[in-house]
Amino acid sequence: MVCGCTMTNQLASPLDANLEVGDRVVKLELRSGQTYDVRDLRVGGDSSRFTDQGSNTPVTLATREIASIHIVNHTAGAAEGLILGGVGGLIVSYVAVAATHGRVDNLGWFLVFGGSILGGAGGFTVGAINGHDYILAFPADSLEAKDPANGDSRSDL
Repeated sequence: MVCGCTMTNQLASPLDANLEVGDRVVKLELRSGQTYDVRDLRVGGDSSRFTDQGSNTPVTLATREIASIHIVNHTAGAAEGLILGGVGGLIVSYVAVAATHGRVDNLGWFLVFGGSILGGAGGFTVGAINGHDYILAFPADSLEAKDPANGDSRSDL
């Protein structure tokens, strides 16, 4: 990734991943270090299933084997890039104009505004391409079996 933001979310329960993933294509990282680009991911209490994007093969595995799920949101990345690029362009162009002219006059403000627009456009483009990376982490203690008798929900596949 050239530039971008990452946010990690520790899941209280593996089943919470189903709400976050939806129908997206995501990267699934296993505790063994193996990764898959997957679609149709459904996480259950004991087992999880998905379709491997590369081979178009359905796979079922134990939920405890999942270390994390990586979701890329390109819209959020574009918004972050627009803001960061715009502010960065504003600061850099202001400093450049002030350093070369000694002060910022009417033409200088026009150049500062232009720098902000160019920075925002560049940031928007880079952010949209790279996206914002959300990591859904599966801590070991969340993989313990849930007991329906205690009011815990459990959904096995």
